[in-house]
Amino acid sequence: MLEAAATAMHLIETGVLQARGPLGSVLREEPYRPVRSEPDPATTWQRLVKDFNVAIDAAQNDREAAIRLLHAYTAFCRTAAAYERWRQNLIACGLPERFLPHWEDRDAAR
Repeated sequence: MLEAAATAMHLIETGVLQARGPLGSVLREEPYRPVRSEPDPATTWQRLVKDFNVAIDAAQNDREAAIRLLHAYTAFCRTAAAYERWRQNLIACGLPERFLPHWEDRDAAR
């Protein structure tokens, strides 16, 4: 039985038989599809890093920009610990600590 199935698949692949029925498409060879198209992942990553650095540079001297950046990264934080981790990450990137409110003060900064 396995040999018969293999023979049928070979005949379908070579075009001698046509695959029909609801599962016929499973037996046909798929058309070529390239794995990636535009945009190139490397270019996208480089643009992302550049945009992140621009946002960090802007927020280093602008309290409102720093708070917007903090809000963007902490919008879905449900705990104080998660919020404070993101806050510390932004401080490590060069944002002034005085610009970034703690968990308890976050609503007052909005």
